[in-house]
Amino acid sequence: MRVLCCLDGVNAEVLGQALARLWPLAGDQLRVGLLYVIDTRPLGELERRRERFLRPPHLPPVRQEQLRQAEREAAQEILQEGARYVGGAELLQREGRAEEEIVRCAREWGASLIMLCARSPRNGGGPEQGPASVGRVARFVLDHAGCPVLLLRGRFSVETTGAS
Repeated sequence: MRVLCCLDGVNAEVLGQALARLWPLAGDQLRVGLLYVIDTRPLGELERRRERFLRPPHLPPVRQEQLRQAEREAAQEILQEGARYVGGAELLQREGRAEEEIVRCAREWGASLIMLCARSPRNGGGPEQGPASVGRVARFVLDHAGCPVLLLRGRFSVETTGAS
């Protein structure tokens, strides 16, 4: 079983806890990939805003490279944090629209399951039920993934209680 876990910068612990519950079921057959996507959408929005104020739409090349380098460094930190919670995972990094890159990476990597959080805690978490309970990225992945998607909500406890 190949499980692709989608990191968003704040959900590594939740993914690690969910995998801890899955591991006993899959055993040695479980291969985990940790994916972080550098979303290119914010840079495009920045360029559109600059144009609105009659400035050149593109940042100077030096400034663009500084921003890209900062994003790459942040991505590596996020992947390393994920690796702390999920030892032995393959670390994957992409750039583009997060939702599209997750689906594309799952297909290319041969994922048999995608794990992601319903809505990032940094965005307020959203309601627990209803259409707004799933963020834009999760909604796209649910609708377009070529394999099952495990949508995680809230925190998990790795402690289990045995039934007598």
